[in-house]
This record gives sequence, C-alpha cells and structure tokens, in this order.
Amino acid sequence: NKYRDGDSISDSAIREAYNQEVKALEQKTERRVSHILLSGNDDGISEKVKIIQGLIKNNVSFSDLASSYSEDSVSSSKGGDLGFAPKGTYESEFEKALEDLKIGEISPPVKTSYGLHFIKLVDIKKLDIEPFEMRKDDLRLQLAESEALALLDSSIEEFANMAFSSDLEEVASYFGLEVKKESGITEGYGLGPFMSDSIRMRVFQDDLLNGEVNSDAFELGKDGWITFRVLDYKPPEKLSLDEVTAEISDILKTQMTASLVKNAAADLKSQLTSGVMTVNSDWLDFKDLSRKGNDSIDISLAKSIFDIPRGIKMPIVDYVQYNDSYITVVIDDINILEEAEYPRKEVSSLLMNERTSMIDHELRQLMREKAIIEYL
Repeated sequence: NKYRDGDSISDSAIREAYNQEVKALEQKTERRVSHILLSGNDDGISEKVKIIQGLIKNNVSFSDLASSYSEDSVSSSKGGDLGFAPKGTYESEFEKALEDLKIGEISPPVKTSYGLHFIKLVDIKKLDIEPFEMRKDDLRLQLAESEALALLDSSIEEFANMAFSSDLEEVASYFGLEVKKESGITEGYGLGPFMSDSIRMRVFQDDLLNGEVNSDAFELGKDGWITFRVLDYKPPEKLSLDEVTAEISDILKTQMTASLVKNAAADLKSQLTSGVMTVNSDWLDFKDLSRKGNDSIDISLAKSIFDIPRGIKMPIVDYVQYNDSYITVVIDDINILEEAEYPRKEVSSLLMNERTSMIDHELRQLMREKAIIEYL
C-alpha cells in the first residue's frame, strides 16, 4: 500500500524527477535561425565582416544581407533561413552563440569548421512546462509505481528461484501464500488455472509426472505467477464397455436433450424471422446491454450475445448457448462505441445420429490420463 499511495517517495526524489522532466522538455525546444556564412582566407573574410557589420548597424534587412553575402548556397536563397531545429543541431560554438541571443538579436561573427557566421535568432518554439506544484502529485505516483514494479520484479525472481529449489509449503510460507489442490486434471479438462490448455500441457510434461520437482514459475496473465507439483499421476487405462456404459448413456441423454433444446431455439428463430411469431410482453427486455453484462445477464452470456454476427437490417434474430440451454435473442439496435473488430467464434454442431462416433469419443475421453496436483 505504501508504494501504491506514494508514501515511500521522498520530496527530494520528486524534485529530482521534476528537474529531469524539465531538462528533457527543454531539449525539445526548437529555435528558428537565420545565418550569413563567410568562408575563404582571413583577409577576404575580414573585409566582408566589416561591410556586413556596418550594414547591420544601419538596419539593413538581415534577409537581404544573407541573400547578397552568404556563401551557404542552400539557405542564402531563403534569406539565410535554416528553419526550426532542436538544441544540439549545430556545432558547439554555434549553439553557444544561440544561447546568448534573444529573439530578433544578431550575434557577432562566430567561427565554426564551416567558416564565420552572423547568426540571427528568429523565433523559439517551446513546449509548455507545468510548475512543480502542479506536477508533484503525478510524479509521486509515477515514482511509486516504478518502485513497486522494481519490487515486484525482485519478488518474482525470488519466487522463481525458490520454486526451483524448495517445496511448495516453504515457498507459500515465505511469501504468505496458500497452497491449493486440484484433482481430476486430464489433458482435456481442468479447473481453476488448469482450465487453460497451455497450462494443462505443462502438467503432463514427462519430467513433472514423477512428482519429484516443481514446475518452473510462470505468469498467469494479470492473475499473477504460479508454480505447481504433481502429487499423483495415473497413466492411461483402458476401461471395458460394461464399466462405462452407464456414464456414456447419461452423456448421450444430455447431448440429445441439448439437441432438442437447440432445435427448438432454431425453430423459434425461424418463426420470428418469418413474422409468424412476434416479440410480446412475455419476453425479457434489456436496454443498454454492454459486453460486461448487467445485474440480470452475466458476462459470459453477454459475450455470447455480442458474438452474434451483425446483420444489415434490424432486428437481428439468433440464438446462443448458455450453460445447458439455448436462448433466443432479438437485437433491436446496436450502438457502436469503438471501431474494433472482435473475433467471431465458429460454432460446430454434433450430429446425434452418429452414435458410434460419439461412443468412441466418450470412451477415449474416459481413458485420458488423470492427475492430482497442488499449486501456488
């Protein structure tokens, strides 16, 4: 909390951060410069210098003088104009002379590797720099976030090192964490973090199945970091048909029921689309539904509704699967808040009459490896 609130950040650190910010902004200041370049031997230059200095004193236009006397063929055609450029663009002697000029002033002759220059500061384009009092709170939070990230990086490295060399109870005790257990993990099924296909693939790595070592620590997206150890592993075991008949029967009944429900939803969609049926007061009406759902529609159902392909005409009629049911949806209007294309999920349907294929599929699922694991 002290890092989140910025309480650990000293006033001197904030002042230093502000000074660095100001310095960086000053480096982005651009100045518009005109110059007259003289090159050649010293005698010839000296005479030209005297002439130009006299004309400047007599308020002759610097642009006209550059056009007449400057030996920089590119800028002389533009009255000596070099345009806007940030600090550090020119040689050090040229830059130093610029620092001493105010807008409209002309420098005495300045020597560089190119020759002698008369330099005129035409304009300055500065970035706005907010005063310290307006910036200090934001800077405090920025510094606190940097400190917190540095501490997090250090903790993650320590977590990974301990996961490699210690048991999970030691790691949990050191970091004040809880060791959790999950059972029934297969290559195709898992709960908690093991719902992820990529994480389940790690579980069944050969070097982890003996339960002698922890997995490498790895990131769980925004949910943090995790390491785990396999406690018990059961290799694949082929079961007889008699042993799995009851379970397969229940699965088929469930799938056939789901198919009937889906067909009913499809039929309802057809009736609504053709005008045989219309939406009435028995339907639930929701306005301003977002992808996050609302009090009546959870986020998973809302996501399914938003995955319905957009139609050219309104209303859009379709149905979506929700848990073990199908819900018919009528979309009256779409308010597009952002220009983003969201991926559409392709939905495939099972053919219920392919009973042999389904029995074979369910048998293979039942014969998959199972593991019990504990994890942090």
